[in-house]
Amino acid sequence: QWKAALADEDLSQCKRVLSAIVDLADRDAVAPLRSQIRELEDRVERKLRERFTHQVHSRDFMAAMETGERICSLLGDRPVAADFERLRSILARRAEESMALSAAIS
Repeated sequence: QWKAALADEDLSQCKRVLSAIVDLADRDAVAPLRSQIRELEDRVERKLRERFTHQVHSRDFMAAMETGERICSLLGDRPVAADFERLRSILARRAEESMALSAAIS
């Protein structure tokens, strides 16, 4: 399960597997897995940041909100989640304005 989740960059599954393994294995056996999950978190954070930035620049605020929510659920303990939380209300307002404008044009 670990190898498949890692290969798929499924951070949620990796965290679930690691939680189960931590209870069963000794510290030395778990250390390489912790290192791998940190590397995966770095990759996932980089990809989500890039997606979020592209969405904001494209003025796709609803998609940016969804990406921000994903950032918070996967990387809640990282500064990137706090960055999104600071922007949440601004993005929500922009998303509402964009939807209202689209409705007015239709």
